[in-house]
Amino acid sequence: MPDMLTRRELITRLGAAVAVAHGAGALSTLLDVTPADAQAPPLDALNGLLAFVVPGPDAFSVAQGVTDQGPGGVDA
Repeated sequence: MPDMLTRRELITRLGAAVAVAHGAGALSTLLDVTPADAQAPPLDALNGLLAFVVPGPDAFSVAQGVTDQGPGGVDA
């Protein structure tokens, strides 16, 4: 049985695997990796697109830097 692991090697490898898994979880929490699409509600994304296509006096158009006095896409 030349390919068998000793108990010491098994415990060492399991400890390393647990440490890597714990480090990956801590790193993702530290970096707060959340997709940008998951943060914005779907209606906000649609309103942002409408304000881009047909600007108006709404907050989305103001945030994009292009406004108009008449009703915009968000108002419709």
